[in-house]
Amino acid sequence: MATGGGARSGVWLKILADVLQTELVVPREEGAAYGAAILAMVGIEVYPNLETAFKILPQVGDVVQPQENPMYETAFQKYKRLYEALKAVR
Repeated sequence: MATGGGARSGVWLKILADVLQTELVVPREEGAAYGAAILAMVGIEVYPNLETAFKILPQVGDVVQPQENPMYETAFQKYKRLYEALKAVR
């Protein structure tokens, strides 16, 4: 799930999905305060449990599918070689 300021950028979401090679789901509504409010409602027994509270969660907005991008894999391999070469340096 992708939330926050970065989730407002389609370009960033595409890059992130491609680099992580995972599907990203963007909710229509979001926010830590929203999740905290749902947990609080369960805590004060407005909802009997999380499963019931989850039924009020907003529907999925966008889903970003990853695509393979050789450029990211090449850069990651360089990063791993550099990490191994430099990890002993303090």
